Amino acid sequence: MTSVNQNNNTTSTAKMQELADKWQEEIESFLPTNLDETAKETGAIVRKRGFKNILGFLKVMLIYASTTLSLRMITLCANTLKVSDVSDTAWRKRIINSVEWLTVILSHILS
Repeated sequence: MTSVNQNNNTTSTAKMQELADKWQEEIESFLPTNLDETAKETGAIVRKRGFKNILGFLKVMLIYASTTLSLRMITLCANTLKVSDVSDTAWRKRIINSVEWLTVILSHILS
């Protein structure tokens, strides 16, 4: 039984690393270099309390936008990815306040 769990763990870790590499190659290269500044300027992030980094925050925002996960599941996802340790209510507020920031990012990508 332990061997099976270790195998699944190794496979999951490899898949997560593959996804992380794809994110870096396929997504990050299109993003503006001043994500922190634009997040603060647009009010998406007023203070970073509870959030590890802006790229992680964006990853979770994109997961939320592309799935039907509830805010509670998004909170769990963010905790699992070690992006944040905030509540679902805090995520709701951040999502509401991030519309302008996401528009700036999308405008940059499309330009």
